[in-house]
Order: sequence, then C-alpha cells, then structure tokens
Amino acid sequence: MGSGVPHFSKSVFIYKLICNKGTNIKGGIESMKTVRIIVILVLIFVLGAVIIQNREPVRTHFLFITIEMPHILLLLLTAAGGFALGLFVTLFKAFKLKE
Repeated sequence: MGSGVPHFSKSVFIYKLICNKGTNIKGGIESMKTVRIIVILVLIFVLGAVIIQNREPVRTHFLFITIEMPHILLLLLTAAGGFALGLFVTLFKAFKLKE
C-alpha cells in the first residue's frame, strides 16, 4: 500500500462506475449506441439466415387437421404461442398474488 498509488476498494469502483463519476458520459453513450447497432445487425443476419434456410413447406398434423405451411411460419407460430403462454402465466401469477 505504500507505493503512492491511491487504492480504491471494489465498492468505491462500482459506485463510481454506476454514478459515472470521473468517466466520459458522452463516450459511454456513444459506445452503447455502437454496441446496440452491432447487436441489431447480428440479429438481423441470424433471422435472415433462419428465414432463408426454412422456406420449404412442411406438413403439420394437429389433432384431426393436417396443414401444409412454410417451416418458418411454423417456427414463428410456435415462438408466438410460447411467448403468449409465458405472458399469460406471468399475468395470472401476478393477479393471484394481488388477491
């Protein structure tokens, strides 16, 4: 500790990081915009690859019905159904906790 360099504990470092004390706020915002753009571009590329690779029709059986649709449509319907079910369960639990 006698090296002449100030010693900061982890909590002080985290506090300064959270409060942006001594950091360039504008530079931090710009870097976050850059990260956001990169993430969006990667997601667009991945989604495009999934769409291109899953265009062929697929036959789907549900109970007594047989439907032929593009594979990507089946994937999107399945994802939307899972999202809706998760949202419904979350809302049901939140409503039940309020009672």
